[in-house]
Amino acid sequence: MRGSLRGFGRRPFRLGCFDLVMLPRLPKFPAADLRQIVAAAFAVLNPGGRLLVCTPLAPVPEAAWMEAFLETEPRWTSSRELDALLDVVPAAECASRQVVPSLDGHLNYAILRRHG
Repeated sequence: MRGSLRGFGRRPFRLGCFDLVMLPRLPKFPAADLRQIVAAAFAVLNPGGRLLVCTPLAPVPEAAWMEAFLETEPRWTSSRELDALLDVVPAAECASRQVVPSLDGHLNYAILRRHG
């Protein structure tokens, strides 16, 4: 199933509905709102389910071009910011948590698994 964050917030998902929830690109929201999104995404996982959060580590080479011509400001997340974002998931509910950089070093992949 594919959906938007806006739709995700409106649907009455119960706890334990999904085996995998992916957040491939976090929006440019305040940190508190992003933490709520991560908490809500983790809450709907089945036992043993995984949450995958992808965040850029640094500005992409095309950042200046994107700002000038696409009127969009690229966003990136430091490792410290990502840790603060993931801390919203209670340790007692998380069987494992790992952050893995992409091979090219441009992205961080955070994988959290719910206790099964």
